[in-house]
Amino acid sequence: FKNVTHQFFIFFCFNNCLLTEQNAIVSYLNAEAEKFDALIAKAQQSKELLQERRTALISAAVTGKIDVRDWQAAV
Repeated sequence: FKNVTHQFFIFFCFNNCLLTEQNAIVSYLNAEAEKFDALIAKAQQSKELLQERRTALISAAVTGKIDVRDWQAAV
């Protein structure tokens, strides 16, 4: 199946598959797309939370709320 192009699949399936099969394929692809959308949303939320925490950490270091003078990077 590695040599089957997207266009060939669409042409073959929609010209040779029954309508019920087409609907099943569409339903499956829609469900998979929803999963990807949920993962993208979760990644975006995580990114925003990390940015907030980074900003808070920098602010605390600059204002002296935490002491970073003896801080060393983990090896």
